[in-house]
Amino acid sequence: MSQASEQEQATIRAYDQRIRKTFETGARKGKLKDVGGHFSIVVFENAVWTVITDGPKAGVYDEVTDDEMAFIMIATPDVFSIMHSQDNDEIEAFDLDEALEKKRVAMHGDIEVYLRFVALGQADDMLSLRSGGASGGGGSLRAKKLKKRRGAV
Repeated sequence: MSQASEQEQATIRAYDQRIRKTFETGARKGKLKDVGGHFSIVVFENAVWTVITDGPKAGVYDEVTDDEMAFIMIATPDVFSIMHSQDNDEIEAFDLDEALEKKRVAMHGDIEVYLRFVALGQADDMLSLRSGGASGGGGSLRAKKLKKRRGAV
């Protein structure tokens, strides 16, 4: 059921590079402490990233750790791929409420922790902190779309 397609695997590989680069950028700039907690991103049965933002274990891990997490997101490969799409039409058609309802994505904790991390590297992914996308540029799911669901997070 959750075996990732070639496109989904490519999305996972690209995300892996971005999350590691963002961590390195944040560490180099001394900004990881500003994130405010650790988080995990899980692509069901395909990939896991846990980001420990401070302390002796600071780093990006390919597993869920025993550390306390401020935010966790779990998604099926297809939903993860859509959330990181560069296709504005695909993103606009994505129904986060439906995905949550059908348990194809789950988010727990403080999404702001993840938003602050993404902002460190100015990563162009699902939660990029753009200026609301008024120009329609880029293909990221805007932060406000997820913030709307804050009550379910």
